[in-house]
Amino acid sequence: MSEPFESVQIDTPDEYTGSIIDSLSKRKAEMQNMESVGNGQTRLTFLAPSRGLIGYSTEFLSMTRGYGIMNHTFEKYMPVIKNWNPGRQRVL
Repeated sequence: MSEPFESVQIDTPDEYTGSIIDSLSKRKAEMQNMESVGNGQTRLTFLAPSRGLIGYSTEFLSMTRGYGIMNHTFEKYMPVIKNWNPGRQRVL
């Protein structure tokens, strides 16, 4: 079985890169590239399962205090990641 994966490109101030890398790795994203674009900004590129990105934009905006920019597009289908449930905390 296969699932969709997306290419995720993030531009963010340098001080938020560590928390972004940590949060996306918990969602099974794999970092492809990291480069400084000047003026205290970093560009991060990830390959992430689409189901891992559901609900991430709100977390991302809070984490970067609105200074981060995230774009993601379909990349390819890959084998399903087994034994992983991207369970999220729900609020009633």
